[in-house]
Amino acid sequence: MSSAHPAVHCEELDWTDTQDASKCPTMLRFLQKASQDLIIGADIVCQISSSSHLNKANGNIQVYDPSIILPLVHTLRMALEGNGSEFKVALIALAVRNQATLTKFLQTAEEYLVVEKLNHDLANEELFWGMKRPIDMANETNVEIFKLQYRHA
Repeated sequence: MSSAHPAVHCEELDWTDTQDASKCPTMLRFLQKASQDLIIGADIVCQISSSSHLNKANGNIQVYDPSIILPLVHTLRMALEGNGSEFKVALIALAVRNQATLTKFLQTAEEYLVVEKLNHDLANEELFWGMKRPIDMANETNVEIFKLQYRHA
């Protein structure tokens, strides 16, 4: 599907809105309107910073920040909550740059969601035509992929 397709939309989504009771209803309406069955995320446990002393990646500075984990998990939980007859799933790929941050993400996610680690072998996959590994993965950064689903009480 092309990004020009009328069914494709881009919207800003501030995960911290799930931490503000006055903004939660707006977030919930947005997620219900989106009515997604599948959420795909990659390297989402980070914030973009303007601090110049940090390492730059792709022109942006990414800080792996544990303080955004709870808002992210609450947003995913809200997005994955269905009416009981729906099946919704999130597939999240995370480059393991800091084991403590990954551990905190998993511990927090497991409190609110069903988390399943998916086995893969990205090192041996041709991810792009003619390339075995993307340039930014050349330093052997480990990537882990997780399937997340709503945890019913």
